[in-house]
Amino acid sequence: EFIQEKELGVGNFSRIVICRHKTTDEEFALKIIEKKKVDQLAKREHPNVRNEIQMERRILADRLPSGHPRLVHLYHAFQDYGALYFLQELHKVWGDLWGQLRHKNKMVGCDHS
Repeated sequence: EFIQEKELGVGNFSRIVICRHKTTDEEFALKIIEKKKVDQLAKREHPNVRNEIQMERRILADRLPSGHPRLVHLYHAFQDYGALYFLQELHKVWGDLWGQLRHKNKMVGCDHS
């Protein structure tokens, strides 16, 4: 149903890609959470990571249309053997948040090295 087009970002155990619905041509953000990486992270250093993923899903799913403007809408959550998927609203205006933060910090002379 969806075509993955462009990767927006990568984290410790997930990545976000722009995807397009084949029929409607509408764009979405698809968060792909790799189960193997979550398991590794839970064993090594972050035992509560699974609870945090469930909490994120609940928060996004419970967001009402009149909800907080900085929370994206979760249209659908599903999974297969290797990953969890969150099909979300795409906010092109925000762009790459990490890139914006790095740019802003350079402007004020901050160094995070």
